[in-house]
Amino acid sequence: MSVNLVTDNNLSATEQYVKDATGNTSALAIGTDGKVGIGTTDPSAPLQANTPGTATAIKVTQTNASGRYLELQTYNICVTGDEMDIGTVDNQPLYFYTNGGANKRMTIAGGGNVGIGTTSPVEKIDVNGGIKIGTTENTNAGTLRWKDGNLQVYNGSGWVTLSEGCFWSQNGSKIYYDAGNVGIGTNDPAAKCEIHSGFLFLSNPGNDAKIQFRTGTPTLGNRFSMGVDYSDSNKFKISQYDELGSNDILVINEDQQIGLGMSPASGARLDVNGPIRIASGYGLKVGSDQVVGARQTGTAVNAYDIATAITLVNDLKAKLIAHGLIS
Repeated sequence: MSVNLVTDNNLSATEQYVKDATGNTSALAIGTDGKVGIGTTDPSAPLQANTPGTATAIKVTQTNASGRYLELQTYNICVTGDEMDIGTVDNQPLYFYTNGGANKRMTIAGGGNVGIGTTSPVEKIDVNGGIKIGTTENTNAGTLRWKDGNLQVYNGSGWVTLSEGCFWSQNGSKIYYDAGNVGIGTNDPAAKCEIHSGFLFLSNPGNDAKIQFRTGTPTLGNRFSMGVDYSDSNKFKISQYDELGSNDILVINEDQQIGLGMSPASGARLDVNGPIRIASGYGLKVGSDQVVGARQTGTAVNAYDIATAITLVNDLKAKLIAHGLIS
């Protein structure tokens, strides 16, 4: 759009205007204080340009390809109170271009996030590409630096080297370490995993919390699981299988009743599904009374015959009833 400018022969005593062909005095105004207004008759800065609508207010170009687009500078910029403001109106982004305006190299989003290589930063600094970090001696908490081949962060009291101990490898969403032992609470672990001055806490809300033990290729005979069976009233179990509740060897309920080969059901302290063998030289006692087994005096073992064993079993039953262990 072209505008024919004409001068006004009747210049104001306080301001001078250059009118356009329609008589608009705001085309160009020069105040008595030397301020120049474009699109306004009341400039508030040495140069103020007002543009209606979304048109570009000021555009500075350089015909020499090696020249600058625009250079801005304030006097003695380091002195408190001196500043230079560059910004946008409302919640709009600010872009910085190169290559004749063809490439947006840096973006300051309306919310304050800064993007380098991206026009949609989602964090305070969002970089689409690599970052090179140099060294520094500044001791501000959170400062990163690269020194002596190590990536370090200052934690408020000293520099911590992040690259030390980074031996973990990644396989998809999993990480693993197979070059040595892992210590928690110790810097000298004696096993693949050692926890020192603490304990291991397993939590799996809504599911079984368990540990599995196995050797070699998983088979029924070489794998055992131990933990809390969520689906069976949170009983503690040792099972000869992957899942708790299959081939249970030991079961303990919330009343501290124990089942061997079965879930405790009789109300007694111990339920056994299967025979019990008492080795030679040992016996079963109720209180201080031995009720079944072999008695050993010195090196001689006095074994009971069948009749004696039946008598002892009946005696055992009577004493268990007397102690309230069975009914």
